[in-house]
Amino acid sequence: MSALVNVNEQERQITLGKIEKVLVTGRLEDLNAEERLTYYNQLCETLGLNPLTQPFEYLNLKGKLTLYAKKNCAEQLRRNHQISITNVETKIIGDIYIVTCYAKSADGRQDVSTGAVNIKGLTGENLANAYLKAETKAKARVTYSMGGLGLLDESEVQDIPGARIANENPSYTVEVVKEEPKQIHNSKKADKIASYLDAAAFAESFDDLRALWDEALLYCKDHKEQEAWKEIKDTIIKRKGFLESQDVEVELEEEYA
Repeated sequence: MSALVNVNEQERQITLGKIEKVLVTGRLEDLNAEERLTYYNQLCETLGLNPLTQPFEYLNLKGKLTLYAKKNCAEQLRRNHQISITNVETKIIGDIYIVTCYAKSADGRQDVSTGAVNIKGLTGENLANAYLKAETKAKARVTYSMGGLGLLDESEVQDIPGARIANENPSYTVEVVKEEPKQIHNSKKADKIASYLDAAAFAESFDDLRALWDEALLYCKDHKEQEAWKEIKDTIIKRKGFLESQDVEVELEEEYA
């Protein structure tokens, strides 16, 4: 009996060690199915979410298994943390529809985030759906920012090229086919600006932010998109603040001139 207890304790310590590694690296593929379930449930418990509602799904992005947040995740976080959407502003820059969402928590904290979509050529129901998507992005982002949750949102996953959803009981896994990045000159201006805004909102490291800052700055200068650069810059700086709060040092020196 004592030997069995020791084995079980050893297995528990191994599992905890793996989960601790995941907390540092973010690579869920290092865990087996049982360990991923433990991690999933602990994450839900920490955030006050009901795991039975499946607030997260798995995302396989270029070989890295991670989680993305579903719509009901943001809804539960707003309810549990008493986050109120205080104002929603909209504007159009070229072919980009941008929604800015302001939020406030019960303890007085305030935050703001944006969501952007390309509306070029859209009419009727498709245009209406694009408006709703941008609003959903903005609301989700400001919610996750206030809740300290730096994950991709369901609406972001839908826009990843090559993404496919495979049924995996009891949940789903989204697999993303690795593709070579498209060259700037092959991209439409509106799509490129929208992609910069999305990338800025969920950059994971200093290197990502630095590369994005340099590329977006050059692109906006070349295409005389000063207003679009302001939106991109504000989003990058906001993400910079989040990364610094997670002990990631970020320095950005260039400026639009």
